Amino acid sequence: MIDKIIDNLSKDDQTLKSCALTSSSLRPSSQKHLFSLITLDKSLYCDRLLPLLIENPTLCTYIHEIALMIDQETDPQWLDVNKNLPCVLDMLTLLRSCSLSIFNEFYWKDIHPQTTAALFRMFALPTLASITIIGVYGIPDTFFNIPNVLEQLELKSVTFTRTSDAGTTSPQSLCMTALDFSPDAKAFVNQDPDTVFAFTTHPDSCFSHITGLRIHASRENLPILLPILNAAADSLKFLELTHPYQEREYHDGSFFLLNSEKAIKNNQVFHQVGA
Repeated sequence: MIDKIIDNLSKDDQTLKSCALTSSSLRPSSQKHLFSLITLDKSLYCDRLLPLLIENPTLCTYIHEIALMIDQETDPQWLDVNKNLPCVLDMLTLLRSCSLSIFNEFYWKDIHPQTTAALFRMFALPTLASITIIGVYGIPDTFFNIPNVLEQLELKSVTFTRTSDAGTTSPQSLCMTALDFSPDAKAFVNQDPDTVFAFTTHPDSCFSHITGLRIHASRENLPILLPILNAAADSLKFLELTHPYQEREYHDGSFFLLNSEKAIKNNQVFHQVGA
């Protein structure tokens, strides 16, 4: 009964904190909600979290989602300089969802090497169901060789760097049920998309098992998306095309704005693909 009452307070962090401090019998249930999602966007937060997890290792089992972000105003380089993050990531063995979101031009090589290694270990966790990566350039294509099966993979404003033989695919290739893919077309101007995504032609590539696909198609990124569409042709059951709208200038100098979130949401086109 107590657990049910605490569950009803899952969205009220202040009350959950009070419950955790009130009684030892309320603490575990309260902490399960308080620590279910961890957001780290500064070195300070990461440095505070590590000793807390070391002192109370049970908390690690409560963390099911982690969001790594860069705050451009206060700590834009923390993923490059922080040495505690790999230890934190390795302690979270029951993660179900993880995200890496950077809202400015940022390269994978700018992340501390120990952190990138820990990220790859985290991506391979058997409990992980969802990965989101936003705004990262130069992700090694070995990402697609991670031995895991995901329910959802979201890749937005990203590019990949060829670091392996693109003509072969690991037998333990990454698989995902649904893929939300929006490559940064501008970053591919000086690259050959056929080379970057050559591994999509492998008969057992990770893209050949996708059942749901959401793409943000444009004339610029179509050469990047076509190999993925071809690879998923036999397995695809659901396809969603999201069309972004932009400002257009009329001859009289006036602007027609269709760039709001509401316009975008209301003008999505959905397509069902037969099994």
